[in-house]
Amino acid sequence: MAASLVTSLRSLPAHALVPLVASALLFVVAVVLRRRRRPVYLLNYSCHLPDVDRKVNLECQI
Repeated sequence: MAASLVTSLRSLPAHALVPLVASALLFVVAVVLRRRRRPVYLLNYSCHLPDVDRKVNLECQI
């Protein structure tokens, strides 16, 4: 089965084989990039707290 596929691919002209190989390579790269783990950034929100004079009381919001 695989040998007949290889011989049929070899019989294709170069102008038809190049886009086929390029699209297969692009597909493999896309799959590899999608399966790669992305980094997770943990934030320390204590450094983003406002100053005391800029805080709003809950009583003022109601």
